[in-house]
Amino acid sequence: MRLSLLLLIVLFTASSPLAQEADKSVAEFDKLAYRCADAPDVIEAQRKRLGDRFEAELLKYLGSDVDKHYWVSCSLSGCATPTADRYLESLSLLIREQALSLLANKDDEHSLYTAVSLHVVAAVQSERLGFHQLAVAHKTETARLVSEQPLLKGGYPAMSKEEWLVYDSLATAVPKKSRRSRRSKNHR
Repeated sequence: MRLSLLLLIVLFTASSPLAQEADKSVAEFDKLAYRCADAPDVIEAQRKRLGDRFEAELLKYLGSDVDKHYWVSCSLSGCATPTADRYLESLSLLIREQALSLLANKDDEHSLYTAVSLHVVAAVQSERLGFHQLAVAHKTETARLVSEQPLLKGGYPAMSKEEWLVYDSLATAVPKKSRRSRRSKNHR
């Protein structure tokens, strides 16, 4: 009995610093999600504190909360960090992609507006990172969503003139269904 009690006490006290560490990460990552102006300091401090665990801890913090994904990706991509490095831009794009996967198959209004916004910003970000085909895919998906429900155009995010120029310069791909339809008509 004493051995069991001693073992429980040791386990409890050993896990306490880990729990405190996790609580500190949550509090700091909340700043990224809800106070964008703090992003540069939070990112720098958390990268130093967590080292190689930064990305894993951040993804764990995000869980399946699409709104957190949205705002944290904004913070990482430079809404408050004009000198964001390629690593942070790539991580931000990964988080946007993850948010879009969480929104897949959701058809409520909030989810669709969020998806449009994420696709538009991801298109610009992808193009800037040199992922042209991914950028075109995001713009194409935006066009598909808006063509099905024109009111979703209200989901377009606020962007700078430069960002709009990047977005507008992207082509939209012809959906594969349309190409197949033309082929089947030509082969009759």
